[in-house]
Formats: sequence, structure tokens, C-alpha cells
Amino acid sequence: MGNESSQNRGNSVTHLVGILPALFMDKELFVKNDDLLDFAEQILKLKAKRAGNRSRTESIGWIVCELSKSDECIRQDLIDALDELVGNEEKKSSLKKKHMMPNFSWNDAIAKLNDESL
Repeated sequence: MGNESSQNRGNSVTHLVGILPALFMDKELFVKNDDLLDFAEQILKLKAKRAGNRSRTESIGWIVCELSKSDECIRQDLIDALDELVGNEEKKSSLKKKHMMPNFSWNDAIAKLNDESL
């Protein structure tokens, strides 16, 4: 049973690692490196080091590498929500507008991605 759980986690991480670069390359949604790192901290539960000289590509690479070795449980609903976001321009556009609002929360946004209300 432990082996099955480990295998499922590996598949989830692999799938998520495939989704994230496509999502992170959207410069309207992730305007600054800090936006990438905020997402990594809030959603992926990674402990980001705020290096001022890190390029966008380096930040994306760091997130992907840290996620691949993280013990954090990857929820299937997170993967489904991000899949939906990457594949749905209407939802992505709506999220971009919400991202510009004060008090934006990645946790709230991800929770609403599978809803029609986003």
C-alpha cells in the first residue's frame, strides 16, 4: 500500500511539473518573480528564498525542482484546477483581472477555478 501511495504522489508531481512552466510563462498573470514565489509559497507550500538577482527562468526552474523533491502532498483538485486554467483562456483572463485586485488570494482563486463563478 505504501508503494502505491508513493507511486500516486510521483505521478501527481510529474503531472504538476508539466503544467507549471506553461502557467508560469504567462507574464500577465505572473508579472514579477515575486508573483511566482508567492504562488510557490501559498499553493505549493515551498519555502522560497527571495533572491533579488534570480531571473524568471531560474525562479521557474527552482520551483519545479523543489516541487519534484518536496514531501508535500499534491492534491488532485489542485492539479485539476491548474489543468483547467492552462486549457481555458476565459478562466485565465478572468483570473488575470482578479489578480490585479487588492487582497488577491491564490488559495481562494485555486479553490474557485473549477467553479463557474471565476
